[in-house]
Amino acid sequence: MPRRAPGRSALFAGGALLALVASIWGWWSFERVHLRPRFQTVYVTDINELDPLARAMLSGATGGWSELQGKAH
Repeated sequence: MPRRAPGRSALFAGGALLALVASIWGWWSFERVHLRPRFQTVYVTDINELDPLARAMLSGATGGWSELQGKAH
């Protein structure tokens, strides 16, 4: 098997690095264009309007007071 010239290996490595950088740059710029909000602010008047996960998080944050809904037990 003949030896490869060092310049040819360096050229191949440079091309591979260039392809990697170009693909990362393309992915990053595509993601920045299609950004979605990470959270949503919703105002509700009744706790029953919340989805079950949000209701459980509120219950945990208030120590269960949010589940009483004004009723003294």
